[in-house]
Amino acid sequence: MLKQSRRDINSKWGQSINLSVYDTPYGGDYSGQQFSVYGIAYFPGLFKHHSLWGYWGYQKSQIDAVNLKTGSGLNNYTFRNGIPLPRGQSVGRFEEIYSMSANYTLPLWYPDIAVGPLVNFQRVRGNAFVDYAFGQNPTFKTNQAYTSIGGELKFDVNIMRFLPQWNFGVRYSYAVEIKSPKIEFILGTIGF
Repeated sequence: MLKQSRRDINSKWGQSINLSVYDTPYGGDYSGQQFSVYGIAYFPGLFKHHSLWGYWGYQKSQIDAVNLKTGSGLNNYTFRNGIPLPRGQSVGRFEEIYSMSANYTLPLWYPDIAVGPLVNFQRVRGNAFVDYAFGQNPTFKTNQAYTSIGGELKFDVNIMRFLPQWNFGVRYSYAVEIKSPKIEFILGTIGF
């Protein structure tokens, strides 16, 4: 990641790769494995302090078929997802899933408004996104695609004059396959 100014939301040029391997070794009551990898890339936007960024991810999980007669598959252990998934949707569990996203983030306003000593509103920012995921279960011969488009409006604030910056906001997403809109309240990160 390149160093960024206070007004930059993301690094102008940056990449990160996250790799996770989970297993239930040494026997026990449950059995499960999961491998996941995802990468994030940041690029400069069209104007100063804007950012074009996205991610690509892949996850493979061990999910055995359940057979009640033999009892096989009853000891499946499912780990939490290790990759980002499309926003605003409930995504099922798959043996293999690919996920990707494209985002454009920009500052909208720098109000620097203080509400007494309680809250200081430093920045209002927007983000437009397109998310896509494709999951498949070769064992069960099923697959599903998920696409969502939408936008976010976030507020960067300092609470009670403490240095760490918090962000919160609202997200609108539209699930393309099921034609379903969703509005969510989001509590973002605490940045130092």
